[in-house]
Amino acid sequence: MNAPRKASLAVLAGVAITGLVGAAAASLGGLNIESLGADDAIVAACDDDGIDVAFTTSHDGDSFVVDSVDFSGVDDACDGLDYVAVLTGFDEVAEETIELARANDTATSGSFSASFAGEGVLAEDVLGISLVISG
Repeated sequence: MNAPRKASLAVLAGVAITGLVGAAAASLGGLNIESLGADDAIVAACDDDGIDVAFTTSHDGDSFVVDSVDFSGVDDACDGLDYVAVLTGFDEVAEETIELARANDTATSGSFSASFAGEGVLAEDVLGISLVISG
């Protein structure tokens, strides 16, 4: 079930996870985000025309939590390469971007999903998604 956008959800664009970028190969294709108002960056030399992103959420009490992030439009060259997907948020006390959760596995061509089930990440806290595919 996809959560509707909440009016109070802020959008931050262009936030980079520099620790991930150093380990990855070099071209930015961009992410095409379909929900949550989130945006961020993709680093994948294997896909230079962008990867589509959709969030799968579920209702948990009074809130929606992120169960998975689905990536589609993934080029064949990415098949079998390792990926790291990071959900980011904002710490208002420290006034900085923070990591909410991380998932890593092997990418497949066409589409794949990064599971965040059981992490308890509230959809309203997600301000960004970063994806690094390398190998």
